Amino acid sequence: MYEECRLIRKKVLGIDHPDYATTLNNMAMVYSLQCKYEDALELYEECRLIYKKVLGIDHPSYAATLNNMALVYSKQGKYEDALQLHEECRLIKEKVLGTDHPDYANTLNNMATVYLGQGKYEDALELYEECRLIYKKVLGIDHPEYATTLSNIAYVYEKQGKYEDALELYEECRLIYKKVLGIDHPSYAATLNNMAVAYTSQGKYEDALQLHEESRLIQRKVLGIDHPSYATTLSWIATVYSNQGKHEDALQLYEECRLIQKKVLGIDHPDYATTLNNIALVYDMQGKYEDALELYEECRLIYKKVLGIDHPSYAATLNNMAVAYTSLGKYEDALQLHEECRLIKKKVLGTDHPDYANTLNNMAAVYVGQGKYEDALQLYEEGLLIQKKLLGIDHPEYATTLSNMAFVYSNQGKNEDALKLLEECRLIQKKVLGMDHPFYAETLSWIAYVKKQMGS
Repeated sequence: MYEECRLIRKKVLGIDHPDYATTLNNMAMVYSLQCKYEDALELYEECRLIYKKVLGIDHPSYAATLNNMALVYSKQGKYEDALQLHEECRLIKEKVLGTDHPDYANTLNNMATVYLGQGKYEDALELYEECRLIYKKVLGIDHPEYATTLSNIAYVYEKQGKYEDALELYEECRLIYKKVLGIDHPSYAATLNNMAVAYTSQGKYEDALQLHEESRLIQRKVLGIDHPSYATTLSWIATVYSNQGKHEDALQLYEECRLIQKKVLGIDHPDYATTLNNIALVYDMQGKYEDALELYEECRLIYKKVLGIDHPSYAATLNNMAVAYTSLGKYEDALQLHEECRLIKKKVLGTDHPDYANTLNNMAAVYVGQGKYEDALQLYEEGLLIQKKLLGIDHPEYATTLSNMAFVYSNQGKNEDALKLLEECRLIQKKVLGMDHPFYAETLSWIAYVKKQMGS
């Protein structure tokens, strides 16, 4: 349809016409949804040049095209390129529309999302908050855009391990959506999912399942079962089952999700690859490492084709493959993949990113398996410092690294040092996750084991 429209407008209006450029823009959006990012960028660039020629660079349509190009770069993991275009877009909107305009706030929101991808949580929060205040002033607090910004802020809190703060904002967001959009709306259902994910992080699996199920029923009613969002909810429910150790239930839902995505999105789509990855993770938990590796490889090839090798998702798949190799005792293969993963993350995300710290931790685990305890401790320490800087000491991932270091000390017979770190880990988990969380129980078990080793 868009192609037919483009040909008509080309014939009637010529290629130097805003309406022709708009058609190119619409075609580019479709390519972006199909994950054909280079095709999308090519059309956006053509569109941009027409707008520049006909409307000038101080025009909202020109700025909107810059924004759309930036969104594609962000999906490709090219965060600096995205920020550069968003900033150019922001300056145009500031000049033409002023800072008290929803479109200006929208650009701030998009820039904040890029910072989030880079792990710059404080920078993201600062822009989201500025965006929130604009929406509050211009649109009022009973507006979907205001609610969406609350949801975005909540997500940052979640990444920071501030689950109660996140849930408070999600609840505020939910009530606005309920009032303005009604409960039979995709945005309301999405908020229930977001709350459920926070509950999952807290180990409150039954609460999470209840909200996911409520969301699923809404999506089934409003969107139908052949919709990507419905498939995503099935995936979230499967993740909870996986955390509960209900692996067969998880696999059944992941498979249902995969079939929907295959039908609707096709097999060359990042979401389809992510589901393959999730199924592989369950196989990992079941000790079916060869089956897991087969799916990880299929996932890796899709990411390579669609996103390229310089993308966080591609790196994450290398990481997961390396973990499987570690479980199989193939330490050199694991280290090779972890190193490849580390270099990609260093290039794309930088060394001050939580995901980079996670890679260091995973490499350290390989060294532990090889009995190279000092090498392991060195990497754990490096990862710990990154986490302390970016996440703070009251974060589950920081606590996990302490626990990992304690395991090394225990293997070295340094039980006093191990006990000290485990106690620090326990207090963080008690504060952040609560005493009813599986991680807390696991730490208590570790403490008991170390004390037994000490003869106390």
